Order: sequence, then C-alpha cells, then structure tokens
Amino acid sequence: MENSPERLHINDPELFFATILDDIQALGHESLRIQDGIKTYVKGDASNYAASALTEADLIVQEGILKAIWDAGYDCQINGEESDQYKSEYLDKFSKDSDVLVSIDPIDGTLAYKNNLPNFCIVISVYKEGKLVGAMVHTPAYNKTYAACEGQNDSWTWEHNEKTGTYEKVKFKIQAGDTDNLITYKASDEEAEALRDQDFTVHRLERKGEVDENFALNSIFRGELAGYFRSNAPSLDWVPIGYIVEKAGGQTTNFQGETTDLYQLWNDKGREGRIPSVLVTTSAKIHQKVVDVLKK
Repeated sequence: MENSPERLHINDPELFFATILDDIQALGHESLRIQDGIKTYVKGDASNYAASALTEADLIVQEGILKAIWDAGYDCQINGEESDQYKSEYLDKFSKDSDVLVSIDPIDGTLAYKNNLPNFCIVISVYKEGKLVGAMVHTPAYNKTYAACEGQNDSWTWEHNEKTGTYEKVKFKIQAGDTDNLITYKASDEEAEALRDQDFTVHRLERKGEVDENFALNSIFRGELAGYFRSNAPSLDWVPIGYIVEKAGGQTTNFQGETTDLYQLWNDKGREGRIPSVLVTTSAKIHQKVVDVLKK
C-alpha cells in the first residue's frame, strides 16, 4: 500500500539517508555527551548509572531519528529497538501498512557504550516489501557515517567538507587486516572450538569471560575484526552492517555460504525482523574457513 499523498514515500534510500544525515550527526554528539557522564560519575552504583545512561541515550536517539524522518516529510513503517519502552510523540504518526519499513537501532554496541568505549554506533536500515534495500551506520566517536544501497555497487562514507559545509561521498573499501577476531552470539561449544582450531579468536557475546569489550560489530569497518556470525540474526544491526561490508568488498552469506533471500525479513521459526543466519567476513579466504565449520 502506498503512503498518503501528503507524505513522502521512501523510493530512494540514499536520498532518504542524505536528508536526515545532519540530524543523525547531531544525535551522535548527544549520545557522546550522555556517555561522557558515565566516566565522570563518582557516587553510588556506577553500573546502575551506566545502564540508566544507556537507556536515556537509546530513547533520546530513537525519538530524535523519528522526529527527523517525520519532519523531513517521510512516512513508513517503523521497527525501533525501544518502541515498547516509552511513549513516543512521533511513533504513532507513522503508517502501519506502508510497503517500506525503517528499522532503527539507536545504540548498537551496548557493552561498549556502558563501559565508556568508542565502538558503538547508530544503525538505520530501509526494507521495501520485506527486503533490505539500504543501510546507514553512524559511529559517533569516530565521526564516520557508512552507507550502502540497492542498485549501487559500492559502499561509501560521507565526509564533511569544512570549506563548503557539505558532505561528500567517498568510496569505502573494507580492509582485511591481520586480525583473527570473530564475534558471535550463542555459537555452540563445538563451533567455537573448531574455529579456534583454525586459529581464530572467538568472542561469544553472551559469555562474559570470552568477550573483549573493545570489539563490537562495527569494529569490522576499521579492520579490527575478521568477521562475525549468528543464527536467527536481528534485522536491526547484524544484517545491515553486513550489507555495507558486502558492498565494500567483504563477504556476507548465510551459514551455508549462500546469498539467496539473505536480506529478506523472515526465518524458519516465523519470527519477524530476523534472518535465519548471517556470516560476515572481510575476505573470501576467511569466509570459506568459517563456512567450512558452520555448514557441517
């Protein structure tokens, strides 16, 4: 179903991202301001304060993104990470039956954020008729914004030109560094051990003793990860970041090494907003080594 004529339909994800780019940059600065309060907090339970700061940042950033989209004249469905946790001024204004869905992860990399580390990001992606057609990731601490869209062969970053005050597109190429770090969530002990036998360092996010707080999914943009993988992967973050990596020269498939229906919002358990499995790596060589383990 098309949106009402007085509101804009998101036909061009790149234009949509460019339109709200200034707002996303400003919200990134606000998230840093809130995070900065964590390291200056000196009284009471610092861990509780960090959790409170994270919730505050999540809500402020998500509401700010909704406002930016609405004020720009767009209408679409919204899938927000924090949509059930607060009363939004804007959420109910958006369509419930548009063929375009915008998903928002206001603070991805929550462990990093709570520990006052820089490797968190804001993730916004566009799905048309259930298929991912555009993704944008802003990393506030690094002041970098990455994007990729359907119909374009390459990913890019938006670089701010101080002289003109405008943003310029710069082709982004993923760097396959010499790192052996892999991030995953709820991988089996057998999978983790098999990958370690292949000389990978496996960080399972649900295992406190195995997590390095300096790594998050967006670390792959900076050459700090060899890759990441997960079954039943969320559309909010794991999949859109992989979409950008793929168009930047990396590899993104399911656990079988296939790309069919990779960016469709479905899974074999029928849960909305999930993809059965995703594997994202910086090179074909690394990818094949991980696929050989996961597809068994």
